[in-house]
Amino acid sequence: MYRILVTYASKIGSTIDVAEVIAKMLEDHDIRVDLYEIENAPSDLDKYDAVVVGSPIRRGAWLPEAVNFVKQHKAALYRKPVAYFVTCLTLQNDTPENHNEVYHYIDPVLDMLHPIDVGLFAGKLDTEELPLATRLMMRLKRVKEGDFRDWDLIRHWALHLRQMIKSRLQDPVLA
Repeated sequence: MYRILVTYASKIGSTIDVAEVIAKMLEDHDIRVDLYEIENAPSDLDKYDAVVVGSPIRRGAWLPEAVNFVKQHKAALYRKPVAYFVTCLTLQNDTPENHNEVYHYIDPVLDMLHPIDVGLFAGKLDTEELPLATRLMMRLKRVKEGDFRDWDLIRHWALHLRQMIKSRLQDPVLA
């Protein structure tokens, strides 16, 4: 039985929903998945065979708690398959340019530890959930509100990731 940790940072809840779907899709007859908000994630990652870390993009970067998790656990993560996922409103328009822009946002984490895969997903914006100052800024910038998450894409990525993880764990040459 393999164990996978899915851990995420979130500010307004959109990334939580994505993490839950990923965790559900990773589960299999021979895979157990633990899902934790990043602040509550276990400090000992040795019991996990693989780790998935996710965060939204805020102000052009992953949330600091997600970056710190990778930095703090870099040695343990280096020894196992790791994947990242990102939620970002930039991805509501699915273009190569937007993908490159989002990859640029996560360069610091990619430089720390290269994952086996990165899931790039559009996010959700409900300005009523934001602090007043942020809400006003979003309206001034004319940021489009709505739920842009593509659940089929998220599920497909998670199923593909499950196969990648299993392949790497079953073949030490790939790991």
